[in-house]
Amino acid sequence: MRKNSFGSEMIPFQEFARLLGYSNWFDEMMWKEHGPFMMHFGEDKWVERDLAYFYITSRGLGTFFKSSLPPDFVPLACCESASTDICRANSMQSKLLKSISRISNYCSPVPESLIWHDIFIQLDSCQLKNYLDFSFQLFELKLKGLIDVTRNDEDRPMYSISKVPKKRGPGRPRKYT
Repeated sequence: MRKNSFGSEMIPFQEFARLLGYSNWFDEMMWKEHGPFMMHFGEDKWVERDLAYFYITSRGLGTFFKSSLPPDFVPLACCESASTDICRANSMQSKLLKSISRISNYCSPVPESLIWHDIFIQLDSCQLKNYLDFSFQLFELKLKGLIDVTRNDEDRPMYSISKVPKKRGPGRPRKYT
């Protein structure tokens, strides 16, 4: 068993691939589908176990018989909608975008710790107080092209709002008269 600098258990990429049903982590289809996750959260061909489990369940790729998270990490209801069933990802992502843009007025790019602190002191964002959900939503924003991620001297992630919007595809054809 290996632990990262925060004391979290790590699993090798090979075990992560087996959880997803692949025989090798360097399988072309595995890399095509899950490579961005592995590149973003991987450390020397290892990934945090709880984050890998969270990724698998949040993408709807599987369900684990034993929950890896203690029950106190999961809020009883979404603070924003007061729903006990679901807390919508779009509202969580918009909260992160607002937080990053607000903090970027003071320092740009924004360190992850400042975003975490800003979200943590807000009263209506309890779902994001789970660090796994917080870091996964930042990863989703990066995949959508809404934020840019760089690294500082200590190899910590720094976030900024993307200057170039991601192209959505071809638009409606021109009308020729």
